[in-house]
Amino acid sequence: MKMTIAGVEINFGERGRMKWIPISQGLQVFLKNGETLKFDPQELSPETRELAMRHGLKQKLADGCSANDTADQDEATIRKQWEALKGGWSTRVAVDKDETLAKAVAEVTGKSLEEVKEKLKAMKPEEKKAIRANKKIAEVIDRLESEGVEAIDDEDLENLF
Repeated sequence: MKMTIAGVEINFGERGRMKWIPISQGLQVFLKNGETLKFDPQELSPETRELAMRHGLKQKLADGCSANDTADQDEATIRKQWEALKGGWSTRVAVDKDETLAKAVAEVTGKSLEEVKEKLKAMKPEEKKAIRANKKIAEVIDRLESEGVEAIDDEDLENLF
């Protein structure tokens, strides 16, 4: 679902209720009810800011692990994310659409990730597109992709407003 809030078009997806965007003074959240809230971490005590930073870092490092099948896959995902973060917060880890599709299919069907990847390798792009269009698969893909989504940077955000 798309809405325009404060002159900005926001895509909430089918089930989303909020969109968080980093701004130079902290965070801004657009809510599906039309409200916009801003949060400045400078209003928090240093101890609370430190705890929030650690929580956010944990969340960022764990992005993409939810559909992994093994601790080895988790380790690889976390290490890849850490290396990307060392290059800067806005550095993106490239999203492999077939990898995301494989994780979604594995989650929905209960098949192993390796088995699904092998079957997907043999499929034509049209077949993969049809699988992505399945409602259950699309919902999982949406969730998986939103877990690792990089928000626009402050300069782009300023240009929007």
